Amino acid sequence: MFTRLLVGLDGSEPSRVALAQAIELGRRFHARLLLAHVSRPAEVAWGSGPERDTGAFTLSVLDDAAARAAEAGLQGEMIQRRGGVVDQLVAMAHEADAVFVGRAGLDAKDPLGPETRILIQRCPVPVFVAATAVARFDRCAIAYDGGATSQRALAFAARFVGIGGGRLEVITAGNDQGLAEETLVRAAAPLSESPLRSGTHFARGAIGTAVDHAIRDLGCDALITGAHRVEGHAEMPSHTEELLRATDIAVVVQP
Repeated sequence: MFTRLLVGLDGSEPSRVALAQAIELGRRFHARLLLAHVSRPAEVAWGSGPERDTGAFTLSVLDDAAARAAEAGLQGEMIQRRGGVVDQLVAMAHEADAVFVGRAGLDAKDPLGPETRILIQRCPVPVFVAATAVARFDRCAIAYDGGATSQRALAFAARFVGIGGGRLEVITAGNDQGLAEETLVRAAAPLSESPLRSGTHFARGAIGTAVDHAIRDLGCDALITGAHRVEGHAEMPSHTEELLRATDIAVVVQP
């Protein structure tokens, strides 16, 4: 399912967790890691005034990542690029099966990270947004509303979680329990035909807080959601961003 995993690295703690997450899944899928650092023009050192030696900094970041990959028994290809971070990652994503990033990079004022948000909108492959801890995906949730986007996400989730032998929890949020139960029946039908262990759940309330409470009650360590495709790009629905902000676990966005 995954043979080449692209990891966006900027030297921040969130990107280190993203690397650890990629290593965790890389070992499971025997994948090759594409370790990428993109230098912005006139990049400034974290927390300091003078411009840093971007070449030395990039080499340090990539050397450390390659060493961590090697310790885990994985091959790591170091890639250095210069320019817009999102533009470069999207270009490289066409040669990968998934992209791994942190929620925010260096000096990010937005807790989600503006570049992470734009990357999700434009990326042609699934984006794994790391949390503060590495997820094993043993018990994974999916936010499901019955639409075409969530149906694609459900198909991806069933395949992904099934390969790892985990359990999938399908969650529908809202205030109309009858409608939610009808939606969950549609989700359960295809899952019943597979050996995947799964469950369906109604979470009352606004999607962000309701799904967050449900995943905590269920003990899920990762969440899968979808993004709409519009003219070759993904359009991140408001509920996807709401989920990213409301939860503190790993989130996978399937285009």
